[in-house]
Amino acid sequence: MPIIALQPWSQFTRADEESMGSAGSIVFNGGASVPLILRTPTGGGTLELEQAVQVDGTGFPCGAVVSAPAEAMAPDVRTGHVLALDDTPVGICLDAEHRLQPGDLVIIGDKPALALPQTEPHDGILCFAAGTQIETPSGPRRVETLRPGEIVATEDRGPQPLLWSGRREVLFTRGDNRHRPILFRPGSLGPNLPERDLVVSPDHHLVVRGPDVAELTGNFSALAPAGALAELRGARQMLGKRRITYVHLMLETHAILKAEGADAESYYPTPAALATLSDSQRSSIFGHIPALRIAPETAYGPTALPMIDWPSARRLATRRKSETQGASDVQKLATG
Repeated sequence: MPIIALQPWSQFTRADEESMGSAGSIVFNGGASVPLILRTPTGGGTLELEQAVQVDGTGFPCGAVVSAPAEAMAPDVRTGHVLALDDTPVGICLDAEHRLQPGDLVIIGDKPALALPQTEPHDGILCFAAGTQIETPSGPRRVETLRPGEIVATEDRGPQPLLWSGRREVLFTRGDNRHRPILFRPGSLGPNLPERDLVVSPDHHLVVRGPDVAELTGNFSALAPAGALAELRGARQMLGKRRITYVHLMLETHAILKAEGADAESYYPTPAALATLSDSQRSSIFGHIPALRIAPETAYGPTALPMIDWPSARRLATRRKSETQGASDVQKLATG
């Protein structure tokens, strides 16, 4: 099910005397987004709320119709939307990769948006496939055997205890590829990386390194979504997979784990990621970090490395694949 992030009207100041939903300029003051879980009703057509939600003190029930009555543009955003629930404009939804900063100016257009954003690759299932070998101080362990309190090896912070672990069984229907796993063969992420086949969810982020990464992020190393890296040689989405068990590993802070020899992120509890968990799993995480209930976008702290958005990561992977193919062709010519 798609999940989109709403920034309610209460987080904005109007730059003129018009009402919040009408054309003109508004300024973002800051605040956490409200995740909206959507569904397409039987027969298709409009989108509806899958779960009831409170927006600025007003409740909207499960089944409320979601629409985008106008465009909304912010710096570096291709397409944003004014969002309405049951025909009541409630706030702004921007491209999934864009995060507003306090002081950002948002321009509301005077024409309807063409389509609501669909968060196919961004809906927060961030996990390893069962069977993945995770490095610990005592050697590799299968991810599903690790329990809270046990120690895992991290690339950036040394040995660290697990705070929480969770698992999720996913069944795939025909044509539903949103969560089908991504397979990385040995060498697809770099020389001997991973060391063995690595299988993760499309939203799980892996470490990529190089001058091209530094160009994008200002840092030689960064995290990129596995689904976008499926463009690399030796990587692919497992479209024939019918079911899978995904396992989450969460530490006190976001960290880089060793998975089948490759660097991969631990679980990061974004609002969208939390929305995909069961009630008991969310309660368990909130028990460890109560502030996540109030400020889910900031309470957990920064990511271990800069994040590369999906479009940029896909372009990076495509470029690397092309360069690898070119080098292979040259080698074939040289060796006859």
